[in-house]
Amino acid sequence: EDRDKEGVFIFEFERNNQKIYVGWTLNIYKKRVNIFDRNKCQATWRDGETIHLKEGGIDLQKSPTYIVCN
Repeated sequence: EDRDKEGVFIFEFERNNQKIYVGWTLNIYKKRVNIFDRNKCQATWRDGETIHLKEGGIDLQKSPTYIVCN
């Protein structure tokens, strides 16, 4: 659990050698996912939609429920 400078919590944990991030703003995700090859990350929403992140940046219309990075 980490408090970002925007004042929003993000929870980070590992499962099966994957990093899983749960947060509420895209700014927080951008900061965390920058350390990964974005092609190895997926964003998932509560309604079941999943997309792969683009290499050039996180191109999302709404904040995901969580992001998983290998």
